[in-house]
Amino acid sequence: MATDGSTCELQPADYAQLISDQNTRIKLAIVKHIAFNDPYSNLVIQDNFESGYGETQTYAATPRAAMNQSLTEPAFTPYSESCQLAPPVAKYGNYNYSSVPGVLEGQSNPICVRQQYFAVERLLTQSIEMLKRGITSIMSADVRANFLNLSGTKFVVPAPGAAPESGLTGSEWAVSAAFAGGLPGDRLTFQYAKWLADLLKYDYEPEMFGEGANVHAILVTSQELNDALRTDAPVNNTLVASTTGGYKDGHDGLWRYAFIDSNFRGLKFAIDPKPLRFNQVDGSGFPILLEPYLQVATNAAGLTWKTNSAWQNASFEVSFLFLSPNAFSRLTPQRYSGEGEAKWPTGMFGGELEWFNVKESCNRWGDFGWFQYRIIRAVQPQAPHMTVAILSKRCRGAFTDNTDTCLDLSDLTA
Repeated sequence: MATDGSTCELQPADYAQLISDQNTRIKLAIVKHIAFNDPYSNLVIQDNFESGYGETQTYAATPRAAMNQSLTEPAFTPYSESCQLAPPVAKYGNYNYSSVPGVLEGQSNPICVRQQYFAVERLLTQSIEMLKRGITSIMSADVRANFLNLSGTKFVVPAPGAAPESGLTGSEWAVSAAFAGGLPGDRLTFQYAKWLADLLKYDYEPEMFGEGANVHAILVTSQELNDALRTDAPVNNTLVASTTGGYKDGHDGLWRYAFIDSNFRGLKFAIDPKPLRFNQVDGSGFPILLEPYLQVATNAAGLTWKTNSAWQNASFEVSFLFLSPNAFSRLTPQRYSGEGEAKWPTGMFGGELEWFNVKESCNRWGDFGWFQYRIIRAVQPQAPHMTVAILSKRCRGAFTDNTDTCLDLSDLTA
């Protein structure tokens, strides 16, 4: 630190050190932001992979045993005739799932460190907020994309009058199941969600979220669909009745932002703030997804993200039904476990965030520095059939109480 006798002025190297000293604070802030704002990170097991065992990570899942006995009428031998029986042999096996770690890197805009201390502090605060939101969005989008691609059960909401099973594909222990094909014929109603959750609960027999009377599945939807599900007749009538009767759960279910704290008939609801949306599907029935943001110029200097009108007005969207917390794990390198006194589960961040202030030909005096981040992860299927990717129609004009045909968004603009 240099002084001229009357003014105390920080040199660029001193500024860089001040910001570098904040790295632990920045990392911890990002971890907390992810934990409280991302609907998907809490739905995967956070784990790590070790070096020295090869790049491909393999998980062996043990399904239910084939008992080699009848479940319609088990055959018992009279006790007096049971000497030296040759009992049927129960058989069991395993499903193997593999994953390969991937790396994603990025950096912030350059930060000029040759400024007064308060200016650097302000830029640091802005950088922290930018990184919290940006890294959270990237991590959430990555986990969600893997749910969409790797889920072993898929559902396309059929047109009114069609059998619900016509939109259901996949099977127990399947991975990367295909969609049924074609565009969704209606929006997702509570009746559909409850039917789907119950069907898979009793068919797959998963280890679900919660215990005892609080056992539940979790349905993650857009805020529009979350609100629409509350107005469906079975839900709304029950909540109104329980509120009238003075039950606190009914009041919370009606007025809270989401259902995530309220277990209604075995379902809890969460909101995806930027759900996957589309207008078309490809030849295999997979949605052709629209980016939620477009990169545009600001009114001064630089670029920003602006909401994509095509995404905003899309006719269809993707929701997810999670039957078990054990469907997927997110693996990160074991050594990424924190810095200094700030420790966190490695899967919550899974990478490095560092301040760089390198002297080079374009930065001879070290006037500029920037943050760089690295995310390293592998998404490992463990029971992928317990996650359901759902394609449904958006009906923003008039949400129906049953599976009636809903208007296209184009019909609502007249």
